[in-house]
Amino acid sequence: MTTQTLTEIRQVLHQHPELSGEEGATAERITAWIQECSPDELHLNVGGHGVLALFGSASDPLILFRAELDALPIQEANDIHHVSTRPGCAHLCGHDGHMSMLIGLARRWKEKPVPGVRLGLIFQPAEETGKGAAAVMIDPVFETLQPHRIFAYHNIPGKPLGQVMVRKGSMSSAVHSTILRFTGKESHAAEPHHAHSPGRAIAQLLLAAESMTSADRTDEAYTVVTPVFAKLGSHAYGTTPGQAEIHLTMRAGDDLRLATLQTLLLAFAAKLAKEDHLTLTHEVIEPFPASINHSDATVEVMKAVYELGADLVKLKTPYPWGEDMGHYLAAWPGTLIGLGSGVDQVPLHDPAFDFPDALIEPGVNLLYHLLTGYQKS
Repeated sequence: MTTQTLTEIRQVLHQHPELSGEEGATAERITAWIQECSPDELHLNVGGHGVLALFGSASDPLILFRAELDALPIQEANDIHHVSTRPGCAHLCGHDGHMSMLIGLARRWKEKPVPGVRLGLIFQPAEETGKGAAAVMIDPVFETLQPHRIFAYHNIPGKPLGQVMVRKGSMSSAVHSTILRFTGKESHAAEPHHAHSPGRAIAQLLLAAESMTSADRTDEAYTVVTPVFAKLGSHAYGTTPGQAEIHLTMRAGDDLRLATLQTLLLAFAAKLAKEDHLTLTHEVIEPFPASINHSDATVEVMKAVYELGADLVKLKTPYPWGEDMGHYLAAWPGTLIGLGSGVDQVPLHDPAFDFPDALIEPGVNLLYHLLTGYQKS
């Protein structure tokens, strides 16, 4: 059987995406490709459908790299030969490319192991929902590991292909979604004054989301509040509604700022509920802690980039999207790395997104060169 190229692997993964928590077939494919690289240990079903491959001696420092298994619940809008075969599900964030790079790193190790280093590869489930990293970390197999460094990377559309972006401190935002539910009292639509309607509260919160969003995204203290769903009443045209809910995605450059933003939002929602005689409940879902890059590990990444002669950019502010890499970085020193995926690349989560295969090889080169920086002299 002819070994598939990394481009072919990436395109197979793109054709067969799976949602968070449902990545069983993807994990089976990853397992087969990794087994070709003769890992010293291979663990399956880590934190769900996660795959953990270990190469080298357990007595050497472990350098761990992470990629993500899951895709997005979005219908792809591409006319390409490797288009997603699953309606309403597609790799529109580049996780197919990220996985391919780790397989490339495993192949590079098989060709030339790095002396005095133990290589770890974790193909993690459920990154898009913010649940995967936490589940992986409490898996009994993973709990026995003590990585010397942990690294992850994400492609960044709009930046030159292969450009490397790093930042000491917060690299990606603290993010979560808050659901606010209001319960009042219905009335006849002809007599809204007899109701306790949550309509005004929902309207005020939609306006508040805009005022709580920073105009200057280059300010490190930025905040973003995005209404993503709202429901008021039902298709009952003779009834003043008494039920409503609104879902808001909230993000800030670090965990403390996000907590402050959440406190302000809940205080305002409680004020609106009290004024209009409503009962308020709230729920927080899909939390992503900020990814705080370790200073020493970030310097080590920069050194590897300089040695390769690649283009390096030091970011002034964190990226506004969430990444559950923050769970790992709270426990072990490491860095989340940005890799430019092309100035003309459409944004992440766009229905027309397709990871550029030309980025795979530069990505593998960077990861392997970074790995060699920890070898024994």
